[in-house]
Amino acid sequence: MNLDLSSTEVKIFLLLYIKKNAIIGIEIKARSKVTAKDFIHLEALKNDLGNQFLRGFVLYNGNDIVPFGVDMWALPLTSLWA
Repeated sequence: MNLDLSSTEVKIFLLLYIKKNAIIGIEIKARSKVTAKDFIHLEALKNDLGNQFLRGFVLYNGNDIVPFGVDMWALPLTSLWA
């Protein structure tokens, strides 16, 4: 899914609408490690949505659940089946 937020194109893989005004953004990466740079689109989404943004997740091929700032988490893809 591509979202045109502000004046830049931001790519978010999936948006989950929770309740009336709460949104979760999810991106998927094929790599086994993630960095803060992998959250750049989710951070842009968070800035544009304000209080509507609930959480941001990057799913990746690693093994650990890793926090990346406020309301941002890297999750192993395998956590979907756990």
